[in-house]
Amino acid sequence: MKHIFLKIGLAVQILLICAHLYNNRHGLPIPDKDAQSHELLDLMRTYEIEYSTGKKHTLDQTIWGYDLTWASFVVFTVLMSMLGLRQASGKPAVGKFVAGSNAMLWVLCFIAAFIFWSLPQQIFFGLLFLIFLLSWLYDWRAPKTNPLRVCIVGGGISGLTAAYELGKKGYINVTVLEKANYVGGKCRTKIEDGLPFDIGGHEMLAGYTDVVSIGEELNAPTRRSIPPLVYDSSKKAYLNFSKSATASGKYSLLQVGWAAMRYLWLVGVTFRSHSTPSASFKNLPHELTLSLDEWLTHRNLNAIRDILVFVIKVQGYGQFNTTPACYLVKFMGWRNWLSLLLSGMGIYEKWPRVFTYGMENLCDRMAATCTDVRKSVSIARIERQENVAAGGIHVYLEGKREPLVFDKLIISTPVEGSSLHFLDLNPVERELFSQFSSYRFYTTLCTVEGLAPGVVASNPMNNIQEGEYTGYIKDFSDEPYAIFFSLAPSENITGEVAKEKIKEVLKRIVPYQGVHPRVLEFINQRLWHYFPHIEKDVAATFNTIEALQGKKNTYYSSSALTFECVGNSVAYSKRIIAENF
Repeated sequence: MKHIFLKIGLAVQILLICAHLYNNRHGLPIPDKDAQSHELLDLMRTYEIEYSTGKKHTLDQTIWGYDLTWASFVVFTVLMSMLGLRQASGKPAVGKFVAGSNAMLWVLCFIAAFIFWSLPQQIFFGLLFLIFLLSWLYDWRAPKTNPLRVCIVGGGISGLTAAYELGKKGYINVTVLEKANYVGGKCRTKIEDGLPFDIGGHEMLAGYTDVVSIGEELNAPTRRSIPPLVYDSSKKAYLNFSKSATASGKYSLLQVGWAAMRYLWLVGVTFRSHSTPSASFKNLPHELTLSLDEWLTHRNLNAIRDILVFVIKVQGYGQFNTTPACYLVKFMGWRNWLSLLLSGMGIYEKWPRVFTYGMENLCDRMAATCTDVRKSVSIARIERQENVAAGGIHVYLEGKREPLVFDKLIISTPVEGSSLHFLDLNPVERELFSQFSSYRFYTTLCTVEGLAPGVVASNPMNNIQEGEYTGYIKDFSDEPYAIFFSLAPSENITGEVAKEKIKEVLKRIVPYQGVHPRVLEFINQRLWHYFPHIEKDVAATFNTIEALQGKKNTYYSSSALTFECVGNSVAYSKRIIAENF
């Protein structure tokens, strides 16, 4: 276990607070066993001391005040220990400083106890001093270097997370192979007028703890994003989150709120092991393999459909009649769901957040910590030898005769279609990965006028089947830039079609601040193969794929095995490294 001594010290400190306050809840614990002690107790209860403020307190009250002061000191050391644990992974120097400071404080307390106090205090304080001294000596040592040769195929957020975590564990021979001329995969950022615009992965909710933690470790700051809105075409008005939650008119706000709380219970308690971002889809209960339509009806949660339209359809995660419920549960775990509700209602406005310099900037920072990241690399084939502990992975690059030789292989690329053409899969494995499909999804950056700022969806939804956009983000209220999201269900919906549909839809929207909406200039457009997922035989397929982890010294950390958003991709990849390396 990491930082074991600091965790033990934290537990002992909390125990000390509880024991101290309980033992002294009625003043000093003096036993009433004879006349002398009875007289002393009576004196403490009745004798009053007058202070310079004019207030009078009995000796018992005065001693209780000292007790609270002492408890406050211990609380301070507890908070210090918690700070050390929070900074443990990314800033070990902070953790070591906290451990050393705690050791110094408790050795001073031990000296005072040795002179003035009794044996129990001496034991407690001496124990805490030793625990924090051991933490200072052993908890923060750099990991031993590991010469194992690891190849990571794919330099997206999953692959970079794997490389980053391996580096923290002391692996010094990690090679990342990326076919593009940049790292980050779908975490792409376009810079315009000095401002970052994420045209791939973007917003983060409270469940994105792993990626936010990495950002803190690499000094990548975040800021709060702009609130969500819904444009109601029937009312010709923009609706905030609370009003859009009942936009269909089928349910009252009370019904929506009750259904939202029941969903929170399901993901926080009933299906917590499946909604955890780092968890796999292994051993799914049958009901989570139902389509969203079926599952919402089964659980009597149809009242939150208007919210889920924004969560699922606007962000390109399929249709209610085809997408299995496990993907919703995985995406909207209790932290994400609660932060979405609280921020939407204006109660807690910390979330959603974005990286101040863009998601791609975070990926660049992660790549900079890796020893060997190779871009614009084309892999011809990978051959894996059975039951070979070292040197059993041979990676052949296009145009190179001699292979790169590795001991372990991590696949962090997409798995659907022909994405794994280079890997020596057997027929059963190929059949497994052929179950995955993805959506064609355009992101289009342009300058506009006459549009309200926000993360904006439409009610009712635009005609997605014809290429009309699902929503847009206008993240800076005083800048003309907006990013539109468009599903392309068929090959007939090209990038040019998506652009024309954006223009057409804007003509149907009412003016904002007296200006009619229109596109000024198209700047950038990107077609993504987005949201790899399975719609049939979900449980059996994932169980079989998870059983492949470690076979032929190969591990899979692709976003296809979790849910394709930054938070889940990072968390899943971290778990693969933590459990297998």
